[in-house]
Amino acid sequence: KNFLIIYYLILYVTLLIGFFFGEDFARGFKYDYEIHQNLIKDLFNVSISYGLLNYDQNYVPHSPLFIIYIVFFKKIFVYEDVFRFFNLHICLLIPIFSGLCLKYKFNLKKNDPIYLLPSIFFFSPYFRAGAIWTDDNILALIFFSISLFYFIKYEKNKTKTKHIILNTFFLAVSCYLRPIYCIFSIYFFIVYFIN
Repeated sequence: KNFLIIYYLILYVTLLIGFFFGEDFARGFKYDYEIHQNLIKDLFNVSISYGLLNYDQNYVPHSPLFIIYIVFFKKIFVYEDVFRFFNLHICLLIPIFSGLCLKYKFNLKKNDPIYLLPSIFFFSPYFRAGAIWTDDNILALIFFSISLFYFIKYEKNKTKTKHIILNTFFLAVSCYLRPIYCIFSIYFFIVYFIN
């Protein structure tokens, strides 16, 4: 157990170091972040409704829900780096929920070496850059991993409808951010229908 804690703590520190040095090994995440900032200045400075109504004026291949997420939390945290630091910590939900999915799916014990598997996210340039520079793909993956968690909980206890509702809700949020995840709704629907 101590090894796992130290191991994940070291990986977390590497993520913090990447944040402070502006790591972008995946290339393009920092550029996308600057595009989002310009879009917010151009459209969402007036109001959120004005930004949404005029969203089609600029070609941005990202969900307006993601832009609203940035606008909302930037108003709370004021400073850009504080918001990005907060977002980095929200992205840590992906390895956490991945570990929980493994735990419930395979009934793992506390010191099982399979708990090392979620650490792959910390080695992924895509995850690291997306967490550091606030990306909608990573945000969608957070909601998708939570959705999977509730689906696995449903598989363990098919009598609880709250797991179906939570699975569907988090999958819907994930799909609003990245429509590609809607393909999983077909699989979930088939499983629910059969059961």
